[in-house]
Amino acid sequence: MTDMVPGPAAETPSGDPEVGKTDPPWRGRDILFGVLAGFGGAFGFFIVYAVFVRASGVGSISGLAAFEFASIVSYVFLGAGLWFFALRRRGRSLRDAGFAKVGAGAVALMLPLTLGVLFVNGLIQLGVMELFGEIKTASDQLGVEEGSLNPSD
Repeated sequence: MTDMVPGPAAETPSGDPEVGKTDPPWRGRDILFGVLAGFGGAFGFFIVYAVFVRASGVGSISGLAAFEFASIVSYVFLGAGLWFFALRRRGRSLRDAGFAKVGAGAVALMLPLTLGVLFVNGLIQLGVMELFGEIKTASDQLGVEEGSLNPSD
């Protein structure tokens, strides 16, 4: 009987069979273009949004809500720009970038685990307060009266 001997591993131009297996599917310029496109898209969105708000006469939203809205929109545009330039143009998937499908069991565990972490955090804060006294708030540290700072500040 003849022993089967495997053939040589496929080599890259550098001669090393391991090179290229862990290289990311994107280049630095792809990331740069993705970031620029993301911020450019978000900037364009906010210009259109501001024009719409002025033209329609709709009142503006509070400071904290505006910050959260701006953050979400910026991250969406940034993610879309990076997805397009770093993955889509090169025919790659999110899996190639390290993302994986999350099972229903993992999602179901998120709420109880989050609540557990919050509970443990509360216990740690109680222990710290017992050891070192009451924890000063930002208002206490600034030396201002209670209620003089509104939540958006």
